[in-house]
Amino acid sequence: MIGFRLGDLGVRQSSKKTKMIVVGSSTTKKEQVTLIKNLFNKYSKVWISKPNNVGVINVSTILHPSFSFLLPKSINIEKWIVSNDTNMAAFVGGYIDAEGSFGVYNKRSRFRLGSYDNKILKQIHTWLRKFNIKSIYILERQKKVGQNCDFWRITVNEARSLMKLYRIIFSYLKHSKRKADFIKVIKNINLRAQNGTIQL
Repeated sequence: MIGFRLGDLGVRQSSKKTKMIVVGSSTTKKEQVTLIKNLFNKYSKVWISKPNNVGVINVSTILHPSFSFLLPKSINIEKWIVSNDTNMAAFVGGYIDAEGSFGVYNKRSRFRLGSYDNKILKQIHTWLRKFNIKSIYILERQKKVGQNCDFWRITVNEARSLMKLYRIIFSYLKHSKRKADFIKVIKNINLRAQNGTIQL
């Protein structure tokens, strides 16, 4: 939840008196709507608007104050998450659901994770390298006039590294398209291995 929140959710306190936690997001992707609904509908009612004239859907819910752990919009991943591999894998899964993508391009598999949260991405990059996952971490786009931040990107292209990433992360993914695309990536790798074009 925290990983997905930092990537894609707006969170605020309703008031100092009630201390209820208001969560909201706007998206054009039905998979994103379903994910948010599934994350929170066991705890509270989730409101989903009709698409507006450009297809944007607003999703919101009001949660008990015990969900105040979602309020901080930190520029770093908290130490209690980074220091525990299970917690970190869950966080990265949520962040990938919000900001990541998997795909096969020119018959080659690739994972990409991009955002303006350079410190969070750097922590994820360092954590991936811990498992010998060959990730590339770069400044993809410098900020322009009117923008607040540079845009950063993590990329994983190596087949062995993608297989390792799958074993560590896949069970934590909740986004239906991310999961389906990751399965396509793994199928592509296995097919290429069978054909002898790569070694695993």
